[in-house]
Amino acid sequence: MRPGRIEFSGRPRIAIWFDIHMKNRCIGLILVLLASIAGSVEIFAQANAGGLPATIRTDGVYQAPGSKPQTFGYLRFYGDGTVVEASSTGTPVDVAKWISKSHEYSGVGQVTGDAKTIAFSAKSKSGVVDFQGRVEKDGLSLTTYSHINRFRGSYFYKFVPVAFPSAK
Repeated sequence: MRPGRIEFSGRPRIAIWFDIHMKNRCIGLILVLLASIAGSVEIFAQANAGGLPATIRTDGVYQAPGSKPQTFGYLRFYGDGTVVEASSTGTPVDVAKWISKSHEYSGVGQVTGDAKTIAFSAKSKSGVVDFQGRVEKDGLSLTTYSHINRFRGSYFYKFVPVAFPSAK
């Protein structure tokens, strides 16, 4: 070995640097993977806990302009994570009288998500419509995809507080 040159086990410094660099990269990738898995587990736990993200209100309906004039899309959420979707020309007060899990023409689904994002698929007699998007202060910004007619849309569902009839 020459004076001033450091060798470890007969390997030059570049080989040692490469080994350390690759190990650090692998550790970084493993940490990113673990963080991703942890986020997925949290969303999975939320969905399987049967609860609704705390930022979603259940004391009214969410209303958005529909794809046809004079028609509105409505969403009603339940504390157990169930969501009911319907279209109507009625007002939120009118819709509150009949929108429910058992209504014949409503789509029903189960919400997944967290305080900032949600996703669900509403299944009705006609077919399935997928919803996903952001929870905002006064409502929901959602994109939709209809498996019925392949229509895609983006809507802002504004929250409207209403009273629901008592269960009989």
